[in-house]
Amino acid sequence: MPSVFESPDGGNTVYEREFGSSERKIIHEGALRRLQQRSQLWREIFLAARQDAALQEMIDQVEVYYKLKHAHQDNHGI
Repeated sequence: MPSVFESPDGGNTVYEREFGSSERKIIHEGALRRLQQRSQLWREIFLAARQDAALQEMIDQVEVYYKLKHAHQDNHGI
């Protein structure tokens, strides 16, 4: 059966479905879509950390690492 390719967002995400079917699968996700998914994941992680001390500790460690790594760049306008 022939396939139909659709992109409701102008090519950022591309779906494939069989002609006549409404079921489709993602065959390409653009960078914006992946960024949105990761942003949603981090939101869920932050919410879960409220009830999970180990997860909160890991978030704190990531923040310290990030601040230390980028402190030099921030201080020099890079």
